[in-house]
Amino acid sequence: MEHISLDHISIHPAAIPLFRLVSARNTQGQSSLLTPLLVEKSQSLSPIHVVKAPLKPGHYLCFSGFQHAALLRKLEVKNAWSIIHEMRDETAILEHAWLSEIVNQLGAAHRSEALKGVHDLINLAPKTMRRLLAKNCSSGSAMTLTEVLTGESRSAVRNQFPKPVGRLSELDTILGKEE
Repeated sequence: MEHISLDHISIHPAAIPLFRLVSARNTQGQSSLLTPLLVEKSQSLSPIHVVKAPLKPGHYLCFSGFQHAALLRKLEVKNAWSIIHEMRDETAILEHAWLSEIVNQLGAAHRSEALKGVHDLINLAPKTMRRLLAKNCSSGSAMTLTEVLTGESRSAVRNQFPKPVGRLSELDTILGKEE
């Protein structure tokens, strides 16, 4: 794995349709709210996949990891961790690119559980991580961080938690309703 200048990485011509598809997707959260340092640390575990540009020495063509490259550029990070593949066959490059994205999508949280998944990750994260995430928040609670990072309301997040079965709400108890 190498740390490569983003100025030397462009999208592989054969992967442009996939890049456009991935770039047009709405995401669950607002990762641009994270600090460049946090994004850079995270990106080291999800490197950009590239091949050497055949006509430009020292330049590379990205075929996977577009979302990380775009976010790093948006946050004005200069370099990205990258894995340089030796593949020359365009068919093999395309196969790897599309297969990787399809597997990622199949493994992504279902929309009915995405907010709860973000909340649970934040809630279970070590306190040091929550403090890092909370730098721009008024509170370090998992609920508040989930709201801020996803741009969703507290109600939208709470609606993804399972309702207790067989228990009356406080309002029902006050109103004298029975189970």
